[in-house]
Amino acid sequence: MLHIMNKKLMDGVSLGASVDSAALDMSSVKDTCLQITFSSGATGSIGILGSNDDANYGIVASAIAISGSAGTSMVPLSNIGFKFLKISYTRTLGTGTITVIVGGKTSVNT
Repeated sequence: MLHIMNKKLMDGVSLGASVDSAALDMSSVKDTCLQITFSSGATGSIGILGSNDDANYGIVASAIAISGSAGTSMVPLSNIGFKFLKISYTRTLGTGTITVIVGGKTSVNT
């Protein structure tokens, strides 16, 4: 039986400095979509990273550049082959906030 996952990985986190989210265990997830919402004021880059050991992370999707305007990006990921997911924000200038919601289908009830 499949279950729907809907977790906030980041919730109104400040973009006044570079920041990484906590790791999210994706071992029971096959497909997911990230909803990344950011407020106006910040300039930087949002990275979507994956890992199999929760120590060494690599890029799993193209970086999202933000340039001071508010916005929302939807990032679908299919056939996930890594165990852990995290979001990394690299600040260039300004401040703002970010919220990331991870939705998807999972084999366990989360």
